[in-house]
Amino acid sequence: MHRMNVLRLSLCAIVLVVTQTAVVAADSEFAKILTRIREENGVRVMDVRIHYEFSQEVLRALNNGLPIILETQAEELEPRSMLWDKRITTTLVRREIRYHALSQQYLVRNIETDSQVNFLTLSLAIDALGAIDGLPLSTGHTDKLKRYRIRTRLDIEGLPSPLRLLAYLSEDWSLDSQWQSWPLN
Repeated sequence: MHRMNVLRLSLCAIVLVVTQTAVVAADSEFAKILTRIREENGVRVMDVRIHYEFSQEVLRALNNGLPIILETQAEELEPRSMLWDKRITTTLVRREIRYHALSQQYLVRNIETDSQVNFLTLSLAIDALGAIDGLPLSTGHTDKLKRYRIRTRLDIEGLPSPLRLLAYLSEDWSLDSQWQSWPLN
């Protein structure tokens, strides 16, 4: 009888672990990316809207004053039948979000331009963090088929040194949208 109870408890524990793992995997969607490509002064540009879903661990660190850096990378590719696609352009946008405890505001900074905007709420700051307009892709028109792709990720190397090892080992900090791509003539 004792063996049967141990077996049942073990089976329940396994089912519980498997169920929780499935929930974590289904809940691991970090960013939903919407894009629009348009032409501006003879140059193809991309407007991007990213809806970020940060882990509770990242939000806790942010609310305790830790700056979080996000990188959004967009590429224009020319498909080739052999080997890899030819990379025509690559654009990298790096933005930082942080909480300023004294003013009780969230700061979103474009690292390349060093421009900064303050927000009263986290949701407004996250919305601004994910709004990128006018990413340059290419100039002029070609007859060649092109493919565009984009991804966003948390820059673990931008974290303070003591936190990096934990961030590399933890799924809570491994936030990467993976590449999303589509063809365009």
